[in-house]
Amino acid sequence: LQQVKETKSLINAYHKLNENVYHWKFIPECDNSNQVISILSLAHDITELKQHEDQLKHEKEVAEISHKLKSNFISILAHDLKNPISGILSYTKKIRNNYDMLKKENVIEYCTEIEKASEKMLELVTEVLDITAIESGRRNFQFEEFDPSVLTQRVVLDYRQRSEVKQIQIIFLHEEKLKINTDKSALRQIL
Repeated sequence: LQQVKETKSLINAYHKLNENVYHWKFIPECDNSNQVISILSLAHDITELKQHEDQLKHEKEVAEISHKLKSNFISILAHDLKNPISGILSYTKKIRNNYDMLKKENVIEYCTEIEKASEKMLELVTEVLDITAIESGRRNFQFEEFDPSVLTQRVVLDYRQRSEVKQIQIIFLHEEKLKINTDKSALRQIL
């Protein structure tokens, strides 16, 4: 109130009382000699507004994190798709440029590599579609009992070449005859 008397101007203030938040306005009334003769104070409970504002801030933070995660995911996906596409292009160019000189065994070898790369790309695209279905609640899980070490070994083999290029060593240790009951495709995506 002293500040209102000294400045002779409107003052806004916020005050928390218990769990409620109030917006206060202090409005001075001055006489003809510009002296404050009274102060009108208005209080408005803005608790719900403040809670809504806090919720919006939280949702914005979550959206920003989600955007970063999706951007990272897309970057990784693009990188993972680039490798098989490069292989397909390389082998198709070899076949096209040397088709009259290639032995049948070479053509079969190149086609096998093209097929493997295509299967890898199809697998990646299927995983992306599965993730989208999971996020939207449209994914039905297919639970089955299986040995996770077989699936894990396959994932390790898929990533071994890339890890060696980056000088990363993957050591795979597993329990013998372990059985779990889960969705195999979902587990592979996690791995």
